[in-house]
Amino acid sequence: PEAYREDYLANRHRKAIIEDSENFLQTERKRVIAGMRQVLDIVQKLHRSSERSLDELLSSVLDQMIEFTSAERGILFRIDPLSLDEDPDQEGAYVARDWAPEDKDLPSVWRVAVASARGFGQQDLNKQSAKASGTVIKRILKENGPILTADAIEDLRFSHSGSIAKLGMRSILALPLRNNKRINGVVYLDSQE
Repeated sequence: PEAYREDYLANRHRKAIIEDSENFLQTERKRVIAGMRQVLDIVQKLHRSSERSLDELLSSVLDQMIEFTSAERGILFRIDPLSLDEDPDQEGAYVARDWAPEDKDLPSVWRVAVASARGFGQQDLNKQSAKASGTVIKRILKENGPILTADAIEDLRFSHSGSIAKLGMRSILALPLRNNKRINGVVYLDSQE
């Protein structure tokens, strides 16, 4: 009843707690809506992709993802299975499968090449700056799923990775990109904080 509510809120401490809760909820609501708008903007850019070059589109989507996640860098890797008749000296790094696959069609080696690399503030990164952890890429290929860690150096999954310590990466979000169940790319976002 309203009479009880008025008496309850007459206590200034209770009233302050309720006002703080309402302010917090309002702030959270605004944050969630802002995040949803960023995701919608990314989707709209993908739908309008015919209006831009592929490089412009990839850069724009990476910029949005960096802003959305507060990452310092974003790298889009192209993942291609390597067949035995291909020239292994082509551009890119190689990841070898060292596990027994559930899928018998899974290749034993993949070529991993940078398709686009961006830094915070919408800056292009050169290929030397676009280094990432091979351990993370290999884990995505093995588990066929995303990787998220808030402290990669302390994360037991990556304790044996020298590249994470060398690059000083703390937070990592890596998402596989699939086409017909096959991983053909990875979005890799990281930060030293």
